[in-house]
Amino acid sequence: MQAEHGFDAAEAPAPIGLGARVVGILASPRVTFERVVANPRWMGILALGVGMVAAMSTVLMSADFAEREILERQIASMEAFGVTVTDEIYDEMEERVEFTAYSTFGFTLVGIPFAYNLLSAIDLFHVWWVMILAIGLAVLWKRRPAPIAATLYGIHAGIALIIAVLRTNIGF
Repeated sequence: MQAEHGFDAAEAPAPIGLGARVVGILASPRVTFERVVANPRWMGILALGVGMVAAMSTVLMSADFAEREILERQIASMEAFGVTVTDEIYDEMEERVEFTAYSTFGFTLVGIPFAYNLLSAIDLFHVWWVMILAIGLAVLWKRRPAPIAATLYGIHAGIALIIAVLRTNIGF
């Protein structure tokens, strides 16, 4: 009798660890994928991948040129909004930019798995549908559609957030 992935119980590949998966993807991807399909575990490789991205981002963001670029972009953005950047503000921003590498590391570790799941829970059809529903309810209730749309989008965002948390923690 064949198992779920097409292997007999006797011929199912032996499970492999995280290190063997990493090396196997580079050395023999097909065999590695066959073994992973027989015994899927995703948390280790996700942690390794996010950790590597966080570490590389931290190294990049700690470089002098990156800190200068971040500072210049922040100042340009503030000036675009009409804020005058004084010497005191500049000095304070220059002191804070040194911590960008550390905040990048932390955000990457927390944000990547969560943000992906949050954004994947948003469907453009639902965004359109909520707008049409808000307009219809505004006509029905003789009210402005903007507050109704804001409330409905808030509910939709809450549902998307719940879905993202469930996907991240449970893996559905």
